[in-house]
Amino acid sequence: MKKYIWYFTLTSIFFILIYPDSGQTEKQKIFRMGVIADTFSGVNQNDARIALNLLLEKKLNTDFLQYKAETVIYPDIQAAIQDIKAGKLDLLTLPTMDYILDRDQIKMTPEMISGVGPEKEQSYILLVNEGSNIKSLSQLNKKNLIVEKGAGGKLALKWIDTLLLEESMPESGVFFREIKQVDKSSRALLPVFFGQADGCIVRNFAFETMVELNPQVGKKLSILNRSPVLGSTLLCFNPRIEKKFANTIINFIQKMPDHIEHRQVLLLFQVKQIFRYKPEYLKNLETLLARYEELKKKAAKH
Repeated sequence: MKKYIWYFTLTSIFFILIYPDSGQTEKQKIFRMGVIADTFSGVNQNDARIALNLLLEKKLNTDFLQYKAETVIYPDIQAAIQDIKAGKLDLLTLPTMDYILDRDQIKMTPEMISGVGPEKEQSYILLVNEGSNIKSLSQLNKKNLIVEKGAGGKLALKWIDTLLLEESMPESGVFFREIKQVDKSSRALLPVFFGQADGCIVRNFAFETMVELNPQVGKKLSILNRSPVLGSTLLCFNPRIEKKFANTIINFIQKMPDHIEHRQVLLLFQVKQIFRYKPEYLKNLETLLARYEELKKKAAKH
């Protein structure tokens, strides 16, 4: 009898050495979400990373116990592309302009687009003080401009650069005396309202919200130019992700505006709503970028 017990023990040890995970829970897989730093501004990046990771971890613990969440904040799209090529990213949140300019390298599938207010995209407006008597963009030459930091500010400046080139004027970096970047729309609007700055560019929704809070803002500030509606942020999935898994995450993200605690996370991105992606939502931005490149080449020849 002892002989058989000894034989069984040796066999068991041998089996465990060959299959060390036997009898243990399955090792958790990593679901890695990447975020380009430009997609949010005015918040501590590490705080944002922790908040996003906790939210994703909570969802995975509910529906996909075999997965563990990991969130990475990338300084720019090129840093993220390295991990995409290495197969280390499952979900990426990035500015729409980055996606359009580098989509051949990104090779991820757009599934959602963020919007502000009732629109799936957002337009930008160039505002001046009514009392300044500035009636055209050319009159802002050698004056100062305030824009928001991050993806929104870059989009706004690309739009203004295109308008300037259309009128055979230099791009914003040369045209304006100073371009100041701020964390919030209110910090762009109020200096112009009080006559401390010459002009600012903000999202149309931010301006309308400020007017609702203080009608005097609408009376004292005038819209000099308005951009077409431009999508700002995309959420893209690795095409290798299982469809059922991706759809569960997509449905969860789309319902975030319905929950108070989840809305707080969306505010990191200055987002109120998230919609399913459609290619036409990027059409205006693609047209703008193509026109910018065309005008820039034309200007370089003269």
